[in-house]
Amino acid sequence: MALRDEIIVVRDRALHSLNEGHDYFTYTKFTWRSLSQEVMRDGLKFTWQNLATGSKVTETDIESYAQRYVARELACATLQQFVSIFECFLSDVCRAWLLAFPVGIARRQLNGREILSLPDKPAIIDALIEKELRDVFYDRPSNWFGYLNNLVSLGAPTQKDVESFSEIKATRDILVHGQGIANAYYVDKSGKAARVRLGEPINVPEPYHQQSWTLICKLVRDIGDGMAAKA
Repeated sequence: MALRDEIIVVRDRALHSLNEGHDYFTYTKFTWRSLSQEVMRDGLKFTWQNLATGSKVTETDIESYAQRYVARELACATLQQFVSIFECFLSDVCRAWLLAFPVGIARRQLNGREILSLPDKPAIIDALIEKELRDVFYDRPSNWFGYLNNLVSLGAPTQKDVESFSEIKATRDILVHGQGIANAYYVDKSGKAARVRLGEPINVPEPYHQQSWTLICKLVRDIGDGMAAKA
């Protein structure tokens, strides 16, 4: 497949996944709210039990569950999904570009044991690319985009978009690894875009969730379109 076509496929796959993630958030939210309305309006009664944990829920609990699940668990889970989709997208388009132009990994090295374990030159190139991208994506998100522009010279995204995404990525990391409380990592990685101060809880209100999804979709389009045009 031609490089341009491959980048377009990766771009479209990421946008499709982002849309599916947003649909999951939206329709799950509607389902919980509709159920709450049926309980209040029609007097719906039920008992649910989770056989794995032994917990039970009745119609009297549903309002509090719906509010917590939509505002916290659902929003946080799908935000994490959006960030993961973008990370996969960026890694995949960078990998495609490096496979087409391996001069970008010329400074990378493998030791003798690593080389001898590989069957041929394409496998060696793959291993060098994996080492390159692993180091890139261990770095702070703001440097991902600097690497990308050194690789392709896109002139995108804007500095404002980079700062906003860096805060979203820091939020995702704190939700996963930091028990939802802003720490020094969050403050450092978010920079001027930080939404909360050290020690404060990090929430994902619906407007922020929507803005994050919109920005990540924009980044996928801008980067995908720009790389396809230069391929």
